[in-house]
Amino acid sequence: MSTSYMNRTVYMPVDLMEAFSKHTGLFWSSLEIEGAICDAMAAAMQPQPENAAKVEAPPDGSANGYQWKQVFLPDGTVLRAGFGGQSYFAVVEGSAIKYGEFSLSPSAFANLQGSGNRNAWKAVWLRFPGYKDWVRADACRAARQAVTARMFEPNQADGPGEEESQPAPPAGPYQQHYTDTRPSRGIEIPYFQLEQLFSEKAKAPRPSWKTSKRKAGKRQAARSKRR
Repeated sequence: MSTSYMNRTVYMPVDLMEAFSKHTGLFWSSLEIEGAICDAMAAAMQPQPENAAKVEAPPDGSANGYQWKQVFLPDGTVLRAGFGGQSYFAVVEGSAIKYGEFSLSPSAFANLQGSGNRNAWKAVWLRFPGYKDWVRADACRAARQAVTARMFEPNQADGPGEEESQPAPPAGPYQQHYTDTRPSRGIEIPYFQLEQLFSEKAKAPRPSWKTSKRKAGKRQAARSKRR
């Protein structure tokens, strides 16, 4: 793999860099993570297969229905509302709520009669296909929200605060190239020279405060003589 490199600084948000480091299993300041970033950029630019985004609906028609915010109303769900002691009904047909020949939203159905400011979640009752009981829409929404919240809770089996460790993804061609060749990002001092440089600095004697004071006094005396 013959590749030339551009010496250019690219800024990344800290949280994104930390998340990418955790995802790849590479330390954020390591040279290999630069190759992993190149692999991620190259993968993002790859053309997707034409049939990748095509998802066919189930042949039994179970995907038909009306999505009311958090609550899905399958085809055949009956809606009931009332006003003045009289009930009126609508039914989900395909992907629409039908009241006679009209397609309505839940709010429009709830306010077909009355003052027009009723909350559909509290005014509409639902009877799902295959069930005899009526359930208020607000109760269905609360149950759906509770189920959704549980989906994003951490796995309790791992203990509180512990995250399941995921294996690092395999190295891509750029990351492997960085690992094999370690391309230069400019003028770099080999590690052993850096170690020697810092060790020599550490061994060098540091001037004491008395020496510094004595030198400052000599400079002051020299300036006084020149005057």
